[in-house]
Amino acid sequence: MKFFKYIGFGLLSIFLFFIGIAVINTANQAKPSETFIPFIEQNMPEIAKWDKAVFERLMSEDAFKSIPPEQWELYLWKQYRHPLLSIHHSYGSFD
Repeated sequence: MKFFKYIGFGLLSIFLFFIGIAVINTANQAKPSETFIPFIEQNMPEIAKWDKAVFERLMSEDAFKSIPPEQWELYLWKQYRHPLLSIHHSYGSFD
């Protein structure tokens, strides 16, 4: 009979452990409406300027430095000149 008590307590402990992990994960999740939406609304007008300094501010240092300056210039120039992006005309010349 003691054997079944130990098995029962062991299974109950494992079950409670996983319930605790689930509760902790649920409590620590970011709510998109409170985190991502304000970030996007705040930063999209800046990103739309296609300024390298804006990307440097928004990206981690490692991610930003992993891209060579020539690639940055090429990428920004291509995005700036893309025919589907009409907003670049209001910001003047890229050069």
